[in-house]
Amino acid sequence: MDLCTTGCGPAELTGAFDRTNEQNPWKDYTVLHVLYCSGDLHAGNVTRDYTDPNGVELVQQRGYINARTAIEWAKVNTDAKLSSLVISGASAGSQATQEWAATLLRELKYDAAGVVADSFISVFPDGTEGTLIGEWGMCDVGLLQGDLLEACRAKTLTYADWFDGAMQEFPDVAFANIQSKYDGVQMQYYTSGN
Repeated sequence: MDLCTTGCGPAELTGAFDRTNEQNPWKDYTVLHVLYCSGDLHAGNVTRDYTDPNGVELVQQRGYINARTAIEWAKVNTDAKLSSLVISGASAGSQATQEWAATLLRELKYDAAGVVADSFISVFPDGTEGTLIGEWGMCDVGLLQGDLLEACRAKTLTYADWFDGAMQEFPDVAFANIQSKYDGVQMQYYTSGN
């Protein structure tokens, strides 16, 4: 099964993307959908040597640059001030929501905003999360400041701390997590870290 592709095509427009559903509260929103296949949760910036049966291959994980490029495009091509801003993502996009929330809330102008992290609550085995964040090259891309940046460099940063930092900085913005009681993908990530 191919999990990554260098091409793109239209996906079925369901849920928040279904503009024909009158019950969809976002049907009239402008949507910036950042595609992803770098394996670094939309925020890494690192080159790695991966060894496979054919030898060593350099792999560039540039999720931060991919996301930043899309965000800069949106700044140029949307209203200077949004009446409503919703930052949301599912699965790896949930991670990106947690990583990018504070930065986007600082950089974009809006009348009202909400942040919804959907389907990846970021539970990792003790001691692995900070190392992963650091190894993906996320510390010095510009998403972190102050104590959070120092924790990242010390490889002790957690996603809970990262997301909480955004909530503390923006107390007037609504934040939410959507998570099922049983998340097989989250459980696979957790057990792969042990």
